Parts: sequence; C-alpha cells; structure tokens
Amino acid sequence: MYIRIFKTRIVIQGLVYRLFRYFFPPTRLDEFPALVSLTHFRHVSFPKEICDRTKCPGPLRYYDELGCIPIHPPDGKCCPEAFDCSHLDNLSRDKCYVNGHEYNVGELLKPEESNPCDIGCRCVSFDDTASFICAAVDCAFLAPKINCFTRYKHDSCCPDISQICRNNTEPFCQKRKRSYCDPLFRNADKVHRNCVPVYYDHQEPQSDCSYAYRCQSADDEVISSKSTDKPRGNLPEEQQTCRFGNLTMQLGDELSEGTGDYESYCMKCVCEVPPFPTCERIPFSACDPMKYFKFPTIPIDISTADI
Repeated sequence: MYIRIFKTRIVIQGLVYRLFRYFFPPTRLDEFPALVSLTHFRHVSFPKEICDRTKCPGPLRYYDELGCIPIHPPDGKCCPEAFDCSHLDNLSRDKCYVNGHEYNVGELLKPEESNPCDIGCRCVSFDDTASFICAAVDCAFLAPKINCFTRYKHDSCCPDISQICRNNTEPFCQKRKRSYCDPLFRNADKVHRNCVPVYYDHQEPQSDCSYAYRCQSADDEVISSKSTDKPRGNLPEEQQTCRFGNLTMQLGDELSEGTGDYESYCMKCVCEVPPFPTCERIPFSACDPMKYFKFPTIPIDISTADI
C-alpha cells in the first residue's frame, strides 16, 4: 500500500485525505486507524458546531414563548433569519390561551396548568380582549443568612420562614406547569395590537423574559435604513419585514425615539429578525430620558410684574 503523511494531508493509494492537526495530530501512522481504513471518502469532516443562541440577534425568548417557528438560512447557520408567527393571526380576542389550550371567558385556569402562585386565575375580557387575571399574592421576604437559602415547596407560592444552611441538600426540582414568560397569559392585548417587548440594559433579548412593552402611538415613525441589512433572497418578501402596530418596517429600519410614552424614551428599536423589531433600552448613562419632556412655559409681562 502506498502511504505518505504530510502536515496537512495523508495520501493513501493515490487518494488525498485532508488532515486537521487539532483533531488528528500528525505523528505516527499507527495513530491514524480511522484514516488508514478510509477508501471511499475524500476528506475528514469536523464535528458539527454547537449552536449558541445567546450570540444570535432578535427577541428569541419572546418568539419561543409565542410558539413561533424559526426560519434558518439555507446554509444551516445557527441563527434564525426570521420567525413564522402566522398562527397569531388565528387567535381569537374572546379566548384565553395557555400551553396551546383555549379557555372561554369566565373559565378558571385548570389545576394541571397552574403554577403555585396562579391563585384564582380566571379568563376575563377587558377592552374587548381576553386574558387571565389572578389574585395578588403578597409574600413576606426575609433576607437569608450568609451561606443559607430560602426554601420553597413545590406546591407553595411563598417560601418557608425557615432557612436551610447546609451545602449537602439535594435540589429536588419540578417542572413548571406553564411558562412564567408566556405573553398570552396576561398580555394578550399587547400581542393582538402588535406591541413589542422591550428589554432593559441588564437584560438579554435572546433568553430573558420581558416585563414591559412598547405599543404604537400616534407620533411614532419608521426611520428608513440606508445601508444596513441586505434583503434575504431565500425568504418571501412578507417575511423580510417587521410589524409594529400598523406600521411596517424593512430590515434595518428603526423606530423613532421619544415619540410615545415612557417606553419609547431612550429606546432603540430595529428590525433585525422579523416579524417584530428588537427594542432595547439605551443605558441612562448614555441617554437622559428628561430630554424628551417638554415643560410648559409661562409668559410673564414684566411691565406689570411686582418686583
């Protein structure tokens, strides 16, 4: 058998096999049993790269909670180019939704879909949109001692008063019956109105729950982008736009700042992973929200003023 070994390739019977030094260090031939046994392959491939979604753009957690389907590029790259959220158009305003199940107005949340703090949750219609409203729970909080932690029971909303201060306690876990981040549970109105979640500077849109929304106001405008994202040829045109209220944004477009309520102040919203823009709060160290306030001026007639 004709065999020659080089730094980056090995030749067996005239066939050239690529050699990756970090995977198969070039030492002796008997350390290459996998390569020597190859007779029908032209190269050795690397293991598939692990997808790290924390490096991907877009409000990925929000899409996941809504049940949207990720659309990946044809080359199989990790990060989705867009999401298919078309099922949201079929949601009824007079129904509540949790875990993909429908509830009629007036129905109580079923025990098998209730978390410990979901007390007295009922599907209620408000402003022509149904969502769940639950009883408010006020738990006493005692700061744990050093090297101690507060213990929770699976079926209890509030923690025990007693604290556990040893390191060998097993963390017995139980899966939640519904996600605490579910936008349709308490904020169905925001979903129907095409409001978008906003994220503060300490949050990550890829993994964190949002606890605030930006909804369209009369003065909101789309700022057209001139040189950012290019059209993605493999996607239909309707999947290359973001929607905010009744506004349509092209890839790379941004929303105007300070044109609505507080959630528009120091807020950068850009269409990067349709169908919703990604809105992130600019740190107050870099943006003063007071600049958006317009204080009324009171004219004073100096000639009649009492000086």
